[in-house]
Amino acid sequence: MKRIIAGALLLLCFAATLACAQQATDPATPADVRQFLTLMNIHEQMVTMVDGLLNQIASLAVEQYKSDHPQATPEEIARVTDRVNDAAEKQKKSFPLEELISAVVPIYQRHLTHGDIVAVIAFYSSPVGQKFVNEAPTMMTEGMQAGKEVMEQQVPAIQKEVESAANSAVSQQAPN
Repeated sequence: MKRIIAGALLLLCFAATLACAQQATDPATPADVRQFLTLMNIHEQMVTMVDGLLNQIASLAVEQYKSDHPQATPEEIARVTDRVNDAAEKQKKSFPLEELISAVVPIYQRHLTHGDIVAVIAFYSSPVGQKFVNEAPTMMTEGMQAGKEVMEQQVPAIQKEVESAANSAVSQQAPN
């Protein structure tokens, strides 16, 4: 009887080990990935990302207009700013977030196993994981602002380098 019980326990342990090994190598399912993305508040994070990106594009467009039209009046600049901001708002409202989320699901499936995603979900369900999720949009917004400031400092040097390279290429071109 003891041998039967020991054999049954050994068989049960073997089956559990196989199930765990299978879980570790099976790809994450679409439901796994969507559960993770929901837990990460990915929709809200994408809204923040798109807002920041479109605001940055709008700001750069206004700056480009000012650069291209140095004689523009404050009223003209105000009109351009209003129209650019209106266009950015329109884009924010029509941006296909669900389409973007659906596009990333297979990417997560290619890179994460079912076991991986279960472990990630466990972390992000914890208090520290939720703190990260809650702080991520603010950190992203602050990071985009810092990036914008760095880029604005770099743009003149980049433009100068590009113009120099273009002028050099033109001057080295042999006349036909």
